Amino acid sequence: DFGRVRSARVFMFAILMVFFVWATFLLLPFFEPVFVGSVLAIVFYPVFKRLHETIGSRRLASFGTILFMLAIFLGITSVFLSSLGSAATEIVNNADENIARLMERYVSITGDRALLEKYTGGTLSEKEIAEQLQALVVGNQGVLIKFVGGLVGAVGDIVPTLIVIFYLIFYVYVDEESILDVIHNI
Repeated sequence: DFGRVRSARVFMFAILMVFFVWATFLLLPFFEPVFVGSVLAIVFYPVFKRLHETIGSRRLASFGTILFMLAIFLGITSVFLSSLGSAATEIVNNADENIARLMERYVSITGDRALLEKYTGGTLSEKEIAEQLQALVVGNQGVLIKFVGGLVGAVGDIVPTLIVIFYLIFYVYVDEESILDVIHNI
């Protein structure tokens, strides 16, 4: 009889451990958004408090704070993407000029063709090198396009995370007292 009780306890403990491991792997993707949401809720709490004092409704103040955060996030993102786009456009548009400057700099540094012949085997002229550099720049446009495509794909990954973050922040602000009571009781 003692053996049955002990084996039942061991079996129950094993089931609890399997459930704990399963729950950990299930909730692991939400750790980062919950952490970021908690930090943002603390950082933007003064904005929420000011809106709450002005509006009077916790839900509207919470929603307003989230809109404020979203505006800041979209503003920073648009400035970053605009800068990235203008830099990429400048690189592509000035490729010929930059290649010519590179060739002039090479000739001014070396003063002769000895180094050029060493690395090209003496078979490439300056014109052929310029053409190869042009082809390299044009080839790197594909890399740039892939990079921008990766950024667009990353936005698709960020949206669900932002939804979890803003959902958490909304209810942290709305149910602030009950959350603080639970933390105090723990």
